[in-house]
Amino acid sequence: MEKQIYFPVVLKVGKKSISATGLMDTGNHLKEPISQKPVIIVEKELLNKEEICLLDNNFYAIPYHSIGNKAGIMRGFIAEEITIGTEQDSRKLQQVMIGICEEKLSRKGEYSLILNPML
Repeated sequence: MEKQIYFPVVLKVGKKSISATGLMDTGNHLKEPISQKPVIIVEKELLNKEEICLLDNNFYAIPYHSIGNKAGIMRGFIAEEITIGTEQDSRKLQQVMIGICEEKLSRKGEYSLILNPML
């Protein structure tokens, strides 16, 4: 049986809910260095499209590096809630660390979030 790698996701930020598709990436071991919270990576474009307004004083600095790519600092914030999966089979998580990716995550647009297997 093939393991599912794409999941429906609902991200709650403030009073808004964003529905998107997430990729479960077993290689995503990104954690916010102080709290050690696992990080879910979200395309900045998705947040902009949903008109999510984030305050500049509410950000975390998350160091990262990716395979065959650059290293740097990703801006992060805490989302109130995230639901991963379908109504029949879902997980709700509170106070989830979100990292904002400046680039598109998927060339073909299959997903706009990268889920962290530690969640």
